[in-house]
Amino acid sequence: MGIVVAVLHSRLRHVKFPTVLSFFQGSRFIPFASTLVFVAVGQVFPFVWVWFSKGINALAGGISNLGMFGPFVYGTVEKLLIPMNSYLYLQHFHSM
Repeated sequence: MGIVVAVLHSRLRHVKFPTVLSFFQGSRFIPFASTLVFVAVGQVFPFVWVWFSKGINALAGGISNLGMFGPFVYGTVEKLLIPMNSYLYLQHFHSM
């Protein structure tokens, strides 16, 4: 999210408006532009998330079917996901 706002800022910081709307020109326009962009992303994201959800569910199901090797793989994947704070997804689908 921060990267998208940084790109928007670098492209839109020099936007000029008529005198009536001049308060919102420049860097003050970025919150409005980011709102519009993220509303569009929010409309598309549920359709994209379905594929991520299926992948996470398949990974958790595969780990459950590994037998004695499963806890090792689960622990390794969980530790690899901690820096991205995504380990919670693995815990959620593993407990199902």
